[in-house]
Amino acid sequence: MTTDSPDEGILKFVLFQSKHVKLYNLPRNLLSQLKTGSGIDEQVECLWTGSVNLVREIKQDNLQRIKHDDPHTIPAFTHHRLKLEFVGSNSNDDNLWGETWYAPINKNLRAELGLEPNKEDIDTEVETSHVKMEQIIAIANDGTDTIRELSYELGIVSTQWFRVIVQLPHSGYHPKISDAPDGSFEEKSDDGDDDDEKNVVQQVALLLRFKHDFESDEFLEQLENYNMRYDHLQRQYYYDKWAEILDQDTVSNGDDADDDADDKSKESELDTGAEDLSLADNENNYEAKDGQEHAEVSSDSEDDDFGDFVSK
Repeated sequence: MTTDSPDEGILKFVLFQSKHVKLYNLPRNLLSQLKTGSGIDEQVECLWTGSVNLVREIKQDNLQRIKHDDPHTIPAFTHHRLKLEFVGSNSNDDNLWGETWYAPINKNLRAELGLEPNKEDIDTEVETSHVKMEQIIAIANDGTDTIRELSYELGIVSTQWFRVIVQLPHSGYHPKISDAPDGSFEEKSDDGDDDDEKNVVQQVALLLRFKHDFESDEFLEQLENYNMRYDHLQRQYYYDKWAEILDQDTVSNGDDADDDADDKSKESELDTGAEDLSLADNENNYEAKDGQEHAEVSSDSEDDDFGDFVSK
């Protein structure tokens, strides 16, 4: 579970604002009740009225510190996210009533990136099987989307209604992260205990309603634009991290190969030098023997010539 310190190296951009929004309770049997023909307003109770701010957050220092003890593990892409702030109408400086954290979840991302081990492709199997890719698999405790438009589910034309997962103000961003290829998740605390309730952020599912359709349409447009931007940045992040790991492995293997080649080269040079030395000694021996024979022949020839001259 990732926990950020308040406003630590975080850039914030307000993408959308709206006043006069309402939050309602969300009955478990709401859909079945709506089939009776009754309106949504008649089935739910208004819990809160105020305004909302849709804020895009980027954690800058996460880019420099996003490292893992295992060089073959890619940390999750967590430094981009949205926060929907529910702001009360009172005049207090700190009037944040609650917050909803959002990031588009894609549990099939590894397969879509072509980084899933494939037994039919030996090269891909070898390259990807030893690399762990951490990714966000949920933000809500129940694993559902933290912001979801409900017009299709409720069978209505208006886009004013949304299901949102709301947390206490300033409770922070706590995505659930997994490195399992199937996206399974096992909660672990810092002391190693599993399913520690201390790490579970209190959340509640509520109904969010905008006063006007044009506001909800603009809100949806901002979400869709952010989803596309997030998907692009996330894919680029994982591609770059995979390339770094493969490059490191290639350099490491290359260094080992160079060391082996240098050792073999040194051995070869020693062997070749010994052979060259032996050949040089043999050639010198042959030259010495030829020189000695030539000297003997020359001596005999000179003795004969000198003798004939004297005899005359």
